[in-house]
Amino acid sequence: MATIMNLPEEVIYIILGYNDISIEDIINFRCVCKNFQHVVNYKFMEKKLLQRWPTAKKLYNKKNEQKNKGSSNFIKIGMNWTRQLRNSMPQKIQEYYKRDIAIDNSPHYTYMFQLDKDTSVSYPYDKYMDDIKMSFYIDEIKNLLPEFSRKTVYDLTEKYYYVQLFNCLRSYMWNIKFRKFIKQPHKVQLLERSATFMAQDLQPQKEVFYSSVTAILDGMALEALNSLREKHPDHSIFSTSEKNFSYWKKNNIDDNHWDEAEGTQIMNTLVEYIFGKLNFRPNKVENIDWNTQLKYKCIDNVLEHKYGQEIIIYIIYHSVARRLGLRCDIVIGYPGTNICLFWKPRYDTNSSKDVRCFRINFEKFPDCFIKYCFTKLEIIEAKKMKDILSAMIQYNENLWILDFFDSPIGYDYNWDVNLKDWSTILERIRPYCNFNISIEKFERLNARSEDIKFAVGMIVTHNYQSVDCPTGVIIGWHRYKHRKFVKISGEDRRSSNCFLAKICSDMKKQTHYIILTENNEMCYVGEDALTLTTPKWIENSEMGRYFNKFEGTHYVPNKALEKCYPHDAAVTAAVTARKTISENLYYKFKHKLV
Repeated sequence: MATIMNLPEEVIYIILGYNDISIEDIINFRCVCKNFQHVVNYKFMEKKLLQRWPTAKKLYNKKNEQKNKGSSNFIKIGMNWTRQLRNSMPQKIQEYYKRDIAIDNSPHYTYMFQLDKDTSVSYPYDKYMDDIKMSFYIDEIKNLLPEFSRKTVYDLTEKYYYVQLFNCLRSYMWNIKFRKFIKQPHKVQLLERSATFMAQDLQPQKEVFYSSVTAILDGMALEALNSLREKHPDHSIFSTSEKNFSYWKKNNIDDNHWDEAEGTQIMNTLVEYIFGKLNFRPNKVENIDWNTQLKYKCIDNVLEHKYGQEIIIYIIYHSVARRLGLRCDIVIGYPGTNICLFWKPRYDTNSSKDVRCFRINFEKFPDCFIKYCFTKLEIIEAKKMKDILSAMIQYNENLWILDFFDSPIGYDYNWDVNLKDWSTILERIRPYCNFNISIEKFERLNARSEDIKFAVGMIVTHNYQSVDCPTGVIIGWHRYKHRKFVKISGEDRRSSNCFLAKICSDMKKQTHYIILTENNEMCYVGEDALTLTTPKWIENSEMGRYFNKFEGTHYVPNKALEKCYPHDAAVTAAVTARKTISENLYYKFKHKLV
């Protein structure tokens, strides 16, 4: 078996050239011995950097296609901006430590990074460079995040803010692209493209490719065409040119390309294929968590699972029908403001004869439609479709039309009302609002006394009306007498990024704690329901906002949280150390008895 020392350099180049081999891996490889240093030359490192910044490179080439600028200038710019990103991030985090209240989950990172004019690189500044700079940041952070995971010890807060910045930049980029999209002629503003923009915006860390969505829709159209051939082999569509199919795929069409009989045959075939053979079904669960909402309301997930929000299934049906030369609109029907699927034989007339309008039922094919009658309709186009999808991600079906949607929602509660009643209220209106628990005026709370059993950073379980007793870490507490400084508030879910809160306590005269749990929730728990438990890593998306690192026995608060509870870190370290010593002695004693 040949060792790596005996491999030809060409083979080593191929191995090191894989995309999953990082620059850090290359540097480590060069440091193994002097014989490997000459293998990795400047040109090879240049190739790895081009792999590292693919989005930025694509945009850079597009912006400079008329200019004579090579990859060396691109790498020089990229290295400068990457250095700026890494050097500036700790400073930005410190700035947000000063203004961020640790137990308040309101959004705070949207303008974390300003894309200022950079004069340290020799190129003429223009309006396009901000886009390229953001692309560099996106590519660089995307590569940084796995590097955090490979490290045995890393700063949780630093990673957290990198994730928030990455999500923010990706969302911003997709919205820029969407604004360009809706400025295009109406005929190319396709509904599936609008739905894909929404899926990309809502899943910033997932690569959602429009090409993948269109490929699936193309395949569905081809399968539907094969089904049509089996039942209606003489249909005119089989003599249609590829040019027409290509046009229907890329453009909205103004009218049906078939007479009433042939149009009806295509519609019936589509219904049987999509709702019968593929078994697409609308989601009928309303009060669901955020991750499940993404699964049901993003077009890439609905195409994969064949189950999701009704309006997404309409978009899929509409997109496949258009590829077959059939105009089939998604409309808002009045009265009732219901979203439904609308078709008529000819759109160049005002005749309502043979019009079909239906909504998807929860029954199986062929009983999967409810016929709908209306006195007025409004056709949903791409821009409005994105607005509706954005609203319906936050709300349940059709709530986007309500008047209160135009203004933020706020709910404050009286702590002296039984918390059980409030827990019920929150569960009922959770689909429409994000709820946040915050503790105000920390200067009145941070003086500890012996009656406070737990401290920030301790790992606990709570057994409040729960069988599985979720494990979590404490991020805040208050005495009963300070309950007036506790606030539970709700915000319009379209604009809020609050972490969902859950009340797990009765109203008792005891200390209350806020914990982040392993099932990615924030819980508000009374002291009598908490138990110190075996230390473990807590997988929660907000962990880095409060803690710098995991010590194996407890979490260490970052500066913002430590400022709120200055005495807790020492208490946590002492208590967990005593618990560890006791457990070790117990196991040693048990082993001796055995």
